[in-house]
Amino acid sequence: MRSRKSSRQLTAADDESANFPPTEVVREINRLLNARLAHGRAQRKAIQHNLEAGQIAENVFRQVLRQTLPFRFGVAKGKLVSAEGNMSRHLDVIVYDALNCPALFIDENDNQILPVEGAYAVIEVKSTTSKSVLEEAFEELASVDKIHPGVVCSTNELVDYVPPILKIFSFEDSRSLDAIHENFVELNQRYPRKFSASAYSKKSPGSKDMTGEHYMVSSITIAERGTVYHMLAACRT
Repeated sequence: MRSRKSSRQLTAADDESANFPPTEVVREINRLLNARLAHGRAQRKAIQHNLEAGQIAENVFRQVLRQTLPFRFGVAKGKLVSAEGNMSRHLDVIVYDALNCPALFIDENDNQILPVEGAYAVIEVKSTTSKSVLEEAFEELASVDKIHPGVVCSTNELVDYVPPILKIFSFEDSRSLDAIHENFVELNQRYPRKFSASAYSKKSPGSKDMTGEHYMVSSITIAERGTVYHMLAACRT
């Protein structure tokens, strides 16, 4: 009698990626994402009008997220509203729970109004950043912070995760990452808050090493250069 392979064995045998090192998979994914973002940056530079260039940057970034995030994550632009009816400013990118979060309103330009409780992250996308542009981005995100529910939503008892997390993405910034980091710290100090989007819980051994600082904006990423993180120096990725 001929033995039958299990479906798991068949999948493993027929899947060529089984012999593809995980690190190479990650590198290939990063290469593809960077290529898409670089194409978007080239499109942006071809447009001289600042408003149109900014819209292209936002569209490219949302498209990349939609192509890479699991389907349970929705990607939208628009506003967030609290249970009390208070509303944020218009936001470039909202990552939300697509399975359980209702769209309260959608207009002809695909702008949505979503409940803030269903948002995982809010990202302000800029074609290029400077001190003044970052100040504007912080003001936009501060409108979310004012209606932020501040509720811990974590399945890991060692970590306090308090969504939505607030971030900034820029296609270009002429300054060094160290200079951007200084700007990042200074702007966060203008917007004090009582909690971080992600931190060690009191049950975690790591909580004793926490500084007690809480940043409204968790990070600023500059395409193909690196990211400045909450409570870290300029971190190159």
